[in-house]
Parts: sequence; structure tokens; C-alpha cells
Amino acid sequence: MEIQIIVILIYSHHFGEQTIDVMNFQEFKDKYQKKPVIEYPNNLREKGPLVSVRVISYNHANFVRQCLDSILAQKTTFDFEIVIAEDESSDGTREICIEYAQKYPDKIRLLLNSRENNIEIEGKPTGLFNSVYSNFCISSKYISLCETDDYWTDEYTLQKKVEFMERDKDCVLSYHRMTYYYENTQQYDRTLPKIAKETSIIPIDRFFDDVMPTLTIVYRNHLVEKYDDGMKNILCGDHILIGKLSEFGYACYFHDIKPAIYRLHSGGVHSTASKKLQFERPMTAKKYVLEYLSERNKPNHHIHHAIATSYIRQFYQSLRDDKIVCWQYMKAGYVSAKKGGQSVMSILFNLVINKLKSV
Repeated sequence: MEIQIIVILIYSHHFGEQTIDVMNFQEFKDKYQKKPVIEYPNNLREKGPLVSVRVISYNHANFVRQCLDSILAQKTTFDFEIVIAEDESSDGTREICIEYAQKYPDKIRLLLNSRENNIEIEGKPTGLFNSVYSNFCISSKYISLCETDDYWTDEYTLQKKVEFMERDKDCVLSYHRMTYYYENTQQYDRTLPKIAKETSIIPIDRFFDDVMPTLTIVYRNHLVEKYDDGMKNILCGDHILIGKLSEFGYACYFHDIKPAIYRLHSGGVHSTASKKLQFERPMTAKKYVLEYLSERNKPNHHIHHAIATSYIRQFYQSLRDDKIVCWQYMKAGYVSAKKGGQSVMSILFNLVINKLKSV
């Protein structure tokens, strides 16, 4: 077996000279909106839903019905709405969303965006405007996340999480398992191995240790700002959200909720990216959260730990998969671990333990 030893320049985003530029809704629209968003309102506005399920949609005509049906099937003791942010699809997705909005006016609120408003990242169109605009439109106490190429399998997904969070005010985020579904082979994969095997509280120090699948998250609204302009060039907004929420409390993982389904297909933004980008994008988001918390003089040792763990895990994966010894990953991991008050050996030990637990 031949192992190459090479030096890799670690991708980084320099935030040190920038100030976090928080925007309100009007400022965001003034800067980025070229064409007004058309809204199909629902009948819950006056009453006010407790939970809003934010559904981002673009060119998912083959999947959107399964997604929306899985949310509409939720059994709750409280009112919830489905806020669909449709990004001017060209494959019939928009027409399906309009059909559902007209059929379920007591539940669905539809936002029809224009591609003229699109914000590019890495030189490519993204759903950033669509996502941020919909966040500004939501005023409910809790927000749940799902995209129209994914779906839920448990009709009590919302009830169990929100019921717990209503009782425990220190829980700022809840989540559960997910399973991959490969569209090309029509086969399911096993649940992500890093997630715990029992319902548990996740303290601030472990916010980035467990996988928190975006399509399973419910979080408290109004704790963090809807948008700051430093996020504009970062694709992994879910990592930023999780990192910012860590300032306010802990998370809860629910093992007794059936896994949500994350669909892997040719149109997926993250799943079709290269291994390099799948590593760099979350890392950039974590570094941004680190700078964000530092500017606010908030505890950030857990972010240093998360960054160090990511570098060390990448070192191991490069060695295992590509037979390449990337010392720069280990060096960057050492520096971040030291800033977070930990050693590389303790991080390696935890990685091994977590791996053994998942077997």
C-alpha cells in the first residue's frame, strides 16, 4: 500500500476584519429583492400558529407531494402552519405548490419567489434569498425545517418535540434521526451512525459532536437574528443556526421518533458536491460562528473543539480513503484543540469511542 505525504493549504474564510452586519427585513429587501414575492396567505394569521414548518422548494416536482403529505399528516394538539418558499421552479413544482395552497388554506402559506432575486455563492445560484425571506415572514414561537426532496415518517414528529420544549424553556433546539434514501437505486441506508442510541440532552459542549439533521430540527424562533450579511457567501446556514443557538441553551435528541428521510439524488446541492467541498463548506460556517461568538464575548470553546474534531476526522478519512497523510489537517486540528482547551489525543479518543458505539 502506497501512502502519499502531501501538504494541503487549508481553506479558510477571513472574518477578523469584518463586523457582523445584522439586517432587518426591510434592509434585506432593499439590498437583495429585485422583484416582489407573491404570497398565498393561510387562514391562521389572526390566530397565530405555535409552529411554522418552513419548506424550501426548487425543482422537486417528483418529490414535493410526498414531503407536503408527510407534514400535513402531523397529529398535534396545537396549531401549526406550513410555509412553502418556492423558488420559481421550472419543472412543475410551483404549480403543485399552488395546488396544495389552494387545497389546504387552513395550513399552507405559500411564498412565490422570483429567480431575479437569486443570490449566488461560489459563482452558482443558491436558495439563500428564498430561505432568508421566508425566515423573516415567520413569527411563530417555533420553526421546523424540511425541504421538498425530503420527508417525515412519524406523524408525531412535531407533537413530541414541541410538547417537550414547551415544558423545558432551556431547550432551544430538538432533533431526531434520519435515514438516507438513494433515489437511483431506490434503497434506504442505515441511520447516521453518529447519532445517539437513546433520547438525551445535548449540552453546549456537544452541539457539533452529534449530527443534527436539518430536516429534523425544531428550534425556538426570535433567539437569533434572521440574517447578517456576513453569511452571504456561506452555504451551510444550518451550521450557523446551530452554532448561534448554542449561546442560549441546550438541545434534545429524540430517539423514539421514526427517522426522517433524506433523499440523495442528482439534484441535491450538498450530496452531489465533491468531498473537498463537503468538508470546506461546514468548516467555513463553523469558523464564522467562532468569529460571531467572539465578537459578542460569548463562550466559544465548543466551536474550537468542533473545528479541531473536523480537521482531525478529515486527516483520518484522507489517510483511510485516499492513502494520503495530510499533516496540515492534523496541525490545524492541534491549534484549534489547544485554543479550545483540549488535546488532540482526547479528541482522537472520543472519535474512537463514538465509532465503537455506533457499531
